[in-house]
Amino acid sequence: MKQNFLKKIIFGLFIFGVLGACKKDELPSDFKRTHSDVVVLNEGPFGTPGASISIYNPVAKSVANKVYEAQNGSVIGEILQSAYWVDDKLMAILNVSGVLEVMDTADFSSDYRIEGLTNARYMAMTDATTAYLTTIFASSIYKVDLSNGGSILDTIAAPAWTEDIEYIGDELFVSNRSGSEILILDPKTDTFTDTIDLGYGPNAMMLDKQGMLWVYCAGDAWSSPQIPASIYKVNPDTRSAEQVLVFDDLNTNGATTQMAMNAARDTVYITRKDVRRFSIDNPRAIESFYGLDGISLYGLGVDPINGDVYLADAMRFSQNGLVIRVDAQANVVDSFRVGISPNGFLFR
Repeated sequence: MKQNFLKKIIFGLFIFGVLGACKKDELPSDFKRTHSDVVVLNEGPFGTPGASISIYNPVAKSVANKVYEAQNGSVIGEILQSAYWVDDKLMAILNVSGVLEVMDTADFSSDYRIEGLTNARYMAMTDATTAYLTTIFASSIYKVDLSNGGSILDTIAAPAWTEDIEYIGDELFVSNRSGSEILILDPKTDTFTDTIDLGYGPNAMMLDKQGMLWVYCAGDAWSSPQIPASIYKVNPDTRSAEQVLVFDDLNTNGATTQMAMNAARDTVYITRKDVRRFSIDNPRAIESFYGLDGISLYGLGVDPINGDVYLADAMRFSQNGLVIRVDAQANVVDSFRVGISPNGFLFR
């Protein structure tokens, strides 16, 4: 269940010398975070709790897997969908478990968890303690209080499948993955006030440095007739699409519709049959960046420190996944094994 994401926060952790000597799946007793480490989200197998978190040190080229289990003595849950850095906490959404797990950023120890979040997907904060979570097939958006151990404040009726969510200005922009529009939610009243019509299946959304919202619409390769995927540049102020790219390659080689940006937020990376990239100033000059032959791409991320691109290969979902790290010129820098079905990365 995707990507993902995203856009969203990390931290890094390890004493370089200690982690460099660690074996995979081994967490050092004096585990501490460093700024450059990359958090890898491993969705885990469907049907049984097996999600996990891996930490990769890009300097030492070392990886530690199952860090949550090592610190807490238990599996984090089933289907790790997404995660976010919020102050000194790491907040992870477990889709099938219906849980928001809140961890300490220093060592991944569990702080508290909010249960009852059926099929939750992605999250956006509207203030220091209030978050909104999208869902798949639950026809709702959850409003959650993150203070005092956390609680569900409200359940807002919504389309069957809401996916990505961004807080822009004083409104929430929500992608209706089961339709063809962005929904505008007013958090002051918790009601939908407007829609922006786009292509079918709005999926990933990201804001660029100019405040424009890029929306990757998945299309539908299985409908008749087929609906092509597309990317829209949306002006949040006018609530209108200023540019659109429509793709004629309906088959994405099994890759999910992933999108990422560089640190300057002026270059967009997306997945099709290959990984492609374009400048926000000239999206029609889109170029192929990295081929995906033999790769079950399930996650995409760009390191804001050095611009390296991280590709998550789910290995056909039948074994531990593989992460491929390439530089901005598409040269392979490193590769390493992580948990089952890696679907996203977090960077500081």
